[in-house]
Parts: sequence; structure tokens; C-alpha cells
Amino acid sequence: MQQNSQILKSREIPEYKKQYILIFKNELIDFISKKKHAERQITKEIDNIEKLFSDKVFLMGKRFYDFSVEYDFDLNIFCKKVFASSKAKKLNLVIESENLLKALVHPFLNSQSDFYTAADIDKTRFSRLLKLNKLNELYADEVYGLAIAFNLLPSQLFEYFYGDGERPVIGLTPKLR
Repeated sequence: MQQNSQILKSREIPEYKKQYILIFKNELIDFISKKKHAERQITKEIDNIEKLFSDKVFLMGKRFYDFSVEYDFDLNIFCKKVFASSKAKKLNLVIESENLLKALVHPFLNSQSDFYTAADIDKTRFSRLLKLNKLNELYADEVYGLAIAFNLLPSQLFEYFYGDGERPVIGLTPKLR
């Protein structure tokens, strides 16, 4: 655990990513305050949330998902609020081309660079995540970035990774937002 702290300190974290956990905490507290009616229960839950996030730098994807289940909030709405400053963008999976073979295989020929840039994930971190195959190490903003890159609803990936959701079909049908 101490080694992870040193790694986090040694690399520069973009300012907008540092804000995600604070925004999430505030959105969650606001959501709980509006949903609950017993003042004492609200205060206790808010205190627990404050303690839980007091020393955290990143918001883990699994934790984000678990909170959505526990408090029954809409993952897609929370993602839009919490990750509003994300630089994730849709990966260009479909191209128009007279060369039908090129148009067909284009989604499979995107470079890793195109992908991690579209998903707003640091290059070194993305390589590490692929190598380790540990979903519990994905940050919530990375799951969000992957969803945006693949033109999926964030809830689809959170459910797939941490719930019992089906594997999303990527690039075959357009998703409406």
C-alpha cells in the first residue's frame, strides 16, 4: 500500500482528475440528503462518507458502482455530473471509405495511442491495466472514459465489470444519448 502511495506522488495527476472524488462525495451527500428524511440518519451517513473519502486520491470504479447499488442512484446521471471535466471522447470506430475492407477492419486497427487518448487514461497506466487484468484497480473515471470511447452508456460498463451485466457490443450499432 505504501508503494502505491509513492507511485501516486511521483507522477503528476491532472488537476481535473483530482477533483473527481470531491465532486462525487458532494454529489453523493446531496443525493442522500434529498432522499432521506431522518436527520440523524443523514448526519451519520454523511459522517461515514466524509471519513471514507478523507484520505483518498482516486475514486475506484468498484466503489463507485457499489455506492450506486447501495444508494440506488442513476449511474449515468452521476457520471455526467462527476466526470463533466473528463477529456474522454468517442473513438472513431466507423469510417466511410470506398475501400470496403478498410471500412470493415478500421475498428480493429485503431492504435493503443488512439484508444487510451480517447478514454482519457494515462498511457503507462493503460498498459499496466491491460497487463494486470485486475478490474478492481480501474478508477471510476477510467470506466467512464472507456464507455465514452466505445459510445456506450457508462452504466453498461459498470454493470459488466462489477455487476451481472452482459458484455456490451461495441461499434456495431449506434447508441443514442
